[in-house]
Amino acid sequence: MNSCDVSIIPSVASNSSAAIFHERGFIHSTQLFSPSQTACLVATANELVDVVESAGKWMKYFERAHDGRRLLNRVEYFFDFWPDLPTALERSQLPSLLLALFGGPYHLFKEKLNVKLAGAGGYAPHQDGPAWTMLKRESITVMIAVDDADEHNGALQVDANFSCGRNFLAHRQGQLLDQDSIAWATIPLRAGDVIAFSSFLPHRSFGNGSSRSRRAYFITYNAAADGNCRDAYFDFKRRAFPPEIERLGAEDIGQWRTRLSRDLL
Repeated sequence: MNSCDVSIIPSVASNSSAAIFHERGFIHSTQLFSPSQTACLVATANELVDVVESAGKWMKYFERAHDGRRLLNRVEYFFDFWPDLPTALERSQLPSLLLALFGGPYHLFKEKLNVKLAGAGGYAPHQDGPAWTMLKRESITVMIAVDDADEHNGALQVDANFSCGRNFLAHRQGQLLDQDSIAWATIPLRAGDVIAFSSFLPHRSFGNGSSRSRRAYFITYNAAADGNCRDAYFDFKRRAFPPEIERLGAEDIGQWRTRLSRDLL
C-alpha cells in the first residue's frame, strides 16, 4: 500500500461555497488537495485497479465492453484496507468544505472508485437520493478526478439549471423518466479537481469512447442527524449486489451485470 501525504493545508471554504452549492446543487473546486495529496489519490487508484479480487474485503465489479472484454467497472469499500487514503482526505481542505456545505457535522456514507476504462459504458440520467432510502436528508457526493475528464472519455454532466430544486423527479429502476427537459452541462476536470454535488442533482455520463481511462472517486457523506450508516449500507450492498468473487457458481453473471447497470447504490 502506498504512503499518502498527511500534511494539513489551510482551508479555502467560505460562506460563498455554501451559497453556490445551495443555488446550483453542486460546486466545482480545483484547490482542495496539494500536489502530493493528488499524487496519493492517483497512486491509490492504481493499486485499487490492480489489486486482486478478495472475498469479504474490497468489492470489485465488472462490465462487458462492446467487443466482449471484461472490464473493471468500479471498486467499493476500500477505506478500511487503504487507511492512508481517508487520512489524507481528512488532512486536506475537503472537511472544511463539507462542513460549510452541510452547515454542521456529517458522516462518511460510502466510498467507491469508478474506473471507466476505454470502451466502458456510461451512466443514465439519475438522482442519487432515491436509491439511498436509509438517508432522510440531503447527502453530498464528492467526485475526485484521478484522470483528466472531458467529453471524449465520459466526463460528468449535470443539470445546469438545477431545475428540480431539492425534489425527486419521476424515475424507474433508478433512471429519470423525463430527460429531454434537462439542460445538460459537461464539467471537464483535471486530476485532483473536485465536484461536490447534491443527492438531488440530476447527472449522467456517456461511455468512454477514447483510449484513456476516466477514473474518479465518488465519496458520499450524509448529515450527522441521519446517523452513521456506512456499515449498514455495505452490509446490504454485499448481500444484495455481491461482487463477482462472492457469487455462487450457479448464478448467472450476465443477470448480475444487468442489475449492476441499473445499480445506483
